[in-house]
Amino acid sequence: MFRLRVHELARELNVSPGELLLFFKDAGVFMKSTSAVVEDNLADLARAGIKRSDGSRPRRPPLSSRSGVRAPRLLPPGSRSRRSPLDGLALVLRNRFPGRIISDREAQTLAVQWADTWMVQEELERWWQVGVEPHEAHLVKSASEASFRPSDLARIVRGRQVLYWLRKGHSPAELARELPSD
Repeated sequence: MFRLRVHELARELNVSPGELLLFFKDAGVFMKSTSAVVEDNLADLARAGIKRSDGSRPRRPPLSSRSGVRAPRLLPPGSRSRRSPLDGLALVLRNRFPGRIISDREAQTLAVQWADTWMVQEELERWWQVGVEPHEAHLVKSASEASFRPSDLARIVRGRQVLYWLRKGHSPAELARELPSD
């Protein structure tokens, strides 16, 4: 089977390969380079879209003369055409911190970090209510291992809240020793 490449099709249509890549980009088709293979329906689309009587290139390609369908939307490898559906803890994080979590991928990464704390969602909500940020799962893990409760983070040690000192890198065990007893 003959595999037509972008630069070969450009030569056939008497346009530059870069111009053909731009045409495909306008059509919503990703071509990585001029040596990329062009499928038959895309080649037909380019032939119909570039060969016009007035010589101008259409903004959006017309329907292909042979197949009668628009070119499929091809995306770079690894990307997704739609937002990936989030579920579980990633969805909770994304909804709870909409301005702080930028992407679904970040939400999924943070969900893995929070899952490493071995807490149920209700416990995590209590930690978040006292001011713990979505990127501070490591603080919660170390604080809970030192027997801190979420309410302990608001307690005052050395004139500041415990959460402040944890964010500054102080040891939870050291802070636990300095906490006044109830």
